[in-house]
Amino acid sequence: MLSHAEAAVPAVVPTIPQTLPELPKQETLVPPTLTFAKDIASFSAAVATFAREAKAHAHLAGRLVQQCTYWIAADDGKSFAPAKFAAYEAMTFDGYVLAGGDDGGSRFDGTLARKHIKKLTFRKFRSDPPLSSALKTWAEITLGVVTEPAAMRERWRFVRLPSRVENSSKTPRRWRDAILDAAVRVAGNGGRFTRNELLYAEGASMLQQTSSAGKSPDQTVTRELQRMQTDGIVEHEGLGAWRLLVPPLIAQDRDWSDEEIDAAIEREVFRLPDIPTSDALTLTRCRRGQDRVRVHVLANYRNRCAVCDIADENLLIASHVERWADNPDARGLLANVICLCRPHDCLFEAGYWSLADDLAVIRRTPLASETIARILPVTTSFQRPLKAPPHSNHLRVHRSKHGFDVGSIDGA
Repeated sequence: MLSHAEAAVPAVVPTIPQTLPELPKQETLVPPTLTFAKDIASFSAAVATFAREAKAHAHLAGRLVQQCTYWIAADDGKSFAPAKFAAYEAMTFDGYVLAGGDDGGSRFDGTLARKHIKKLTFRKFRSDPPLSSALKTWAEITLGVVTEPAAMRERWRFVRLPSRVENSSKTPRRWRDAILDAAVRVAGNGGRFTRNELLYAEGASMLQQTSSAGKSPDQTVTRELQRMQTDGIVEHEGLGAWRLLVPPLIAQDRDWSDEEIDAAIEREVFRLPDIPTSDALTLTRCRRGQDRVRVHVLANYRNRCAVCDIADENLLIASHVERWADNPDARGLLANVICLCRPHDCLFEAGYWSLADDLAVIRRTPLASETIARILPVTTSFQRPLKAPPHSNHLRVHRSKHGFDVGSIDGA
């Protein structure tokens, strides 16, 4: 029983809060959605990521070195990534674990990954002793992994990424130009090559230069070879074999005859390099090539300005849609050169007018100059040439360069 003193003390009842404090939320880790890498640059980024993060994930990276057979190597042969790591867009070690790659590869399809890599690089996985030695050394130094026995290293297979091909043009090359140059390199002096040789030796380079791989770049190569055969540039000899009939004709290489230059211009294989100022002979050859292009352009436009009635040859210009310096491949292409009078050439070069894809004349408005305002209304319609009208690709570059967007143009 309680004493009188204890009974007099009131009982303390704990106060229960009306709302309980929230517990800290645990982060929910969601497995990433696996999508295949879109291009060779993505493969390169994955290789760089693997090399950068490997030391922090040494245990997992070491297991991959010991378990994986198929690898992508950087172009310098010093960095590597497993194929099923590098084949997916923006892959990281954390993403790899969340996607199940560290648990038997349940979320990965190694066969599809390898096929995707071969499709984009046009290269097969092959045994490569120097790369095997480099991967072994990297694993030992970076991860402390000893890759013995030798049989483990002998089963490694590599695709080595191509070196980055710099394109001097500010716009992607045409497939036709990239294929033609690649065929020259592959065919050598014999002039013969196979489609597969072209794809595996030069496919990745062509993809980088054209920036337009599409869904089936191998089909693009086949289609362009067929078109080049129609134009008499290559000849199909059966069973995937081709023979190069007309290699690119480069103006400065020798004293070409007018007939040789004309034939190259007609077949779109005439090349005009940058014109030097120090070599008199090369300068003469290049100037001669330019003169032949002008002859073809004026004849194509009936010796008349394409947008007005001026027909004095002294006032006519072979005007490039894409500027000479911006796209070297297009310098000798009739589809990139228009016959214009000097006033319209200057206004076209300065971006006062351009052409739509359907060759409708579009003009800049408003105009501050009364003189230009008198000239431009004369620019009412484009007179189509006999052949090779301005190509839409070149026209789009010209319009984009000069800001022809809604509100700044006036349809003729």
